Order: sequence, then C-alpha cells, then structure tokens
Amino acid sequence: MKNTSKHQIKWEWLEYCEIDETLLMFCKWCKEAKYDNIFTQGTSTFKRDIVKCHEEKDQRHQRAKQQFGPILTDRLFESDLKVIHQMNLITKCNNISLTPQPLKFPTEELSESNNYRDYLNSTAARKFIEAIVHIIETNLINEIQISNNWSIMIDERLIKLEDCGAKNIMKKLETFITQKKLSITNIAHFGSDRASTMTVHCIAYRLHLAGQDAAKEVPYFKEYEAICKSLYNYFSSSYKQMLNLKMIQETNDDPQLNLLNIINTRWLSMSNAVRNLHQILDSVKDALNYDVITAKNKQDQKKAKELLNNLDPNFTLITKFLADLMFILTKLINIFQRDYVNISDVQFNLDITISTITTQFIGNENATPTYGTFLREYLEKNSINSAQIPSSITEFAKAIIKGLKSRFPNTSLYNSMKIFEPNLLPRKDSDFSNYGEAEIELLANFYDNDKQTKDGKIVTALIDKQELKQEWRLVKEIIKTMREFNLIEG
Repeated sequence: MKNTSKHQIKWEWLEYCEIDETLLMFCKWCKEAKYDNIFTQGTSTFKRDIVKCHEEKDQRHQRAKQQFGPILTDRLFESDLKVIHQMNLITKCNNISLTPQPLKFPTEELSESNNYRDYLNSTAARKFIEAIVHIIETNLINEIQISNNWSIMIDERLIKLEDCGAKNIMKKLETFITQKKLSITNIAHFGSDRASTMTVHCIAYRLHLAGQDAAKEVPYFKEYEAICKSLYNYFSSSYKQMLNLKMIQETNDDPQLNLLNIINTRWLSMSNAVRNLHQILDSVKDALNYDVITAKNKQDQKKAKELLNNLDPNFTLITKFLADLMFILTKLINIFQRDYVNISDVQFNLDITISTITTQFIGNENATPTYGTFLREYLEKNSINSAQIPSSITEFAKAIIKGLKSRFPNTSLYNSMKIFEPNLLPRKDSDFSNYGEAEIELLANFYDNDKQTKDGKIVTALIDKQELKQEWRLVKEIIKTMREFNLIEG
C-alpha cells in the first residue's frame, strides 16, 4: 500500500467545487483578494506538496489570510439568514404565495463549532435543503391546484405504509391528496413503480425484481449492499474524507470516480455504484486505512476500521464479479428501455443473457466457468485459483437466472402475442396465408372461456372464438398493407 500520510487535510482556506464534472480545489482567501494563481482558477491536481507550498511559501496567500481569514469566518453565519431572506423575496417577485418559514440556526452550537458554519457541513446543508424544498413544493402545489388536469407517480417514498394492501394504499393516497387540497377528479394519469397491488410491473422493473429475488436467496448480497451504502455515507458525509479519497486516487493513478449510493428501487443505480467502486476499490481501502491510523475522533476511527474490515478478500471478489454481471444485465435493461420493444425481442435477449451468465459464472459438464473479464483479470493478477472463489458467486448467478425466468415466464400464451408485431409478418405469400393460425387458436381458447377470480367472482368471456379467427385474417391483410406503404416500420 502506498504511503497516505501526505494526504492529511487540515487547511481551513481550502474549498472544493465540482465544475463541468471536474473536481477542483480553490483558496477562498486568495479568491477574496482577487489574486491570479492556480488556486483562484481551480486546480485538479490533488497533491499535498502543492497545497503545502501554497500555504507556506506564497506570500500573497499569507497577506490574504491576515486580511480576509477572520472576515470570511464571521461572514458565513450572516450570509445564512440572508440566503433564506433572498429565497423568500424571489418567491414574492414570482407571485408565489407562501408563508415564510424562518430557518432556525442553533447559535449556541455555532459559537462552539466553526465547522458548523461551513456550507459543506451536513447539518447546515440539510437546513438549506428543507427551506428550498418548502418553496418548490408550495409552488408546485399551487400550480396543480389551478390546473384542469394533473398526474401523479408514487413510490414508497411518497407515502409511508404499514399495510401494503390496495385498499390501504388508496386510503393513504386519498389522505395525501386531501391534505394538499388537490382535486381527485382532475387526475389524468397515475403511475407507480412498486405497488404490485395497483399496477403491472414494466419490463425494466421486472429485471430489478429479479435481482431482488436473487439477493434474498443468497444472504451475503444483502450484506454487500449494506456495506456499499455505508461506504457512500462515510465519504459523502465528510468533505475532508471525500477530498482525502480524491487525493489518494490521484496518487494511485485511479480514475477520478465518485462513490455512488444504491437506490433500492433503481436497478441501474446498483450497476453504476459497482462500476465505479471496482475501479477505485484500492484507493478506498487506502483512505480508510489512513483514517484508522490518523483519525483523532475515536468514533470516526472505529467506523473506518469496521468498514476496512468489511472490505475483505471476499468483498473484492464479489465486487469484480458484480462488475461483470452488471455489465451483462445493463445491456439487457438498455434494450428493455427502448421506446419500442418487440415481444420476440424480450425472449430472444433473455435467452442470450441467461446463456452468457451460465457460460461465465456457472459452467456445465463440458466446460468450467470463464469468470468474466474483471473477475478473471483479478484472479490471474493475484494467482487465485477457482477453489478459492466464494461459492456465493455461483449461487448468485444461478439465483439471478432463476429470477429472470420467474419474472419473465416463457409461456405459450405470452409468446402468442408476437403475431401482432408487423415486422414479423412473413413476406412470402405461401407463408403468409397460415401465419398466426396456431397462436390465434390458443388465444381464442383462453379468452373465449369464463374465468373465476380468487374471491369467487365470475368474469365472463371477453371474445367469441369464431369471430376472433375471422377478424385475424382481416387484420393480417390490413397490417401487411400498412407495412408496404411504410406506415409501420417493418
């Protein structure tokens, strides 16, 4: 491991800002003095020598410190209330009617802790977010109240539920609408990404559920997800720890990637988080090890040690495995998120995905697993043989395949629907005459019968079998004509 003692962060004049997706360091004292140097222009070279040289040898920096250091410290708290006042003025100028909610700052704590005055402090930031959210929400609600129609999309973050049944969800939703003084009769569209009792899951979300199913079968992956979230919280909650990590990434020649949080309802968030983590994992370990050695706060030291212990060899192997697996699944979800997806495309790409996962991480009687790209490179680089690979990798690969098959059942009824896709109509007249007859027969047999629900109610047949067959022969000709005139992409 490389020496990380040079990454100590103790300079109160140092500011961090991300501009055009590039992380830069600034000197707030030199900026105030309007000097022209790399720390007023912003530098992405995160090296201690440069920072130390600027502090100890730049005479203009020393003059700026004497002139503006105390002023900037005192100015921070004063500007806090000014920002809130300006936010209220802006809402009034835009004819936004709201009752101002003054932001209360704990002045006693402010006098004891200069860090609390920094906008980068998590407590101060949370107060600002609450004030901003209040203004945005009030403005939005006002617009909805005067609109003729409005739409709503809900998930578990909008309403808290103890009972996830359809009746309770509707009751909670009605309460929410009433409290906001909205008109329920003006709802034009309703969407949900989670409540299975209220909606049918889209293709992309089914993939997310397949991943959840697999994680339930292999307990370690719930633990893995928790560790990833803890890593994100550890570094994102501390500006110093985050900047320390950035400096170590620079020293280790790791890419300047950020640790990302995992959102439970977003499959791609897991993919993006793992994609970044596997590339900077060594730097993350170095940063944690540095905090274990140098942290003055015992609680921070303990937290860093716990996280470092969690990043054991198994965690590293699983991270490399997931980087490969997520690459495969991301390709699949990108196909599912297209504006137009054929039913035949769904099964075709699912079959390819399942075959690829099997080849890389499960194997068969005639071939051993190939272990992907990132995992194989790590195994070869560290001389790790297959016997040392945790069984949870193969178990999770099998579980994800099981989840895919469960969430995307290859049923004859579902596949029969593909006959309505214009691009699958045969071009030869000899094939066209009998095209879709077997599928229509199957659909007719299913929908021409009465059905009974779980609560005993009878649902009458939706169609007449003979009429459906006659209509199908006509529909085929209509679709064929439309395709020939390029009215439908075929």
